[in-house]
Amino acid sequence: MGNSRKYSKKYYQLNKERIRKRMKIYHKKNRMIRNKKANSIYYEKQKWMSSFKKSIGCSICGYNKCSHCLDFHHINDKYKKYPIDTYAIVKKDFFVELQKCMLLCCNCHREIHFKEKQYVK
Repeated sequence: MGNSRKYSKKYYQLNKERIRKRMKIYHKKNRMIRNKKANSIYYEKQKWMSSFKKSIGCSICGYNKCSHCLDFHHINDKYKKYPIDTYAIVKKDFFVELQKCMLLCCNCHREIHFKEKQYVK
């Protein structure tokens, strides 16, 4: 395996421009296909996230009518790795990050942050 890797690097170095031109042409031809696939993955994740939020509801008041009104609140920002609502994260990482959060409706979420700011003053 080590020899094939060395050969690949050497081949790439010798043919760099030709490979780049070929990749550029490929990406131009297949842009629509890639975009369509990326969009379908995004909407699939968005649909899953929406149903997941509705199934849990707000941890304080129980609201679960609209998933767009439900936010994830990191209990302790020290351990926050990344925003949990981003659709770029893998489900496995999502569940790890979810352990550090609670789901709140937008009103309860704002109340918590307002109270936190009051204690800081």
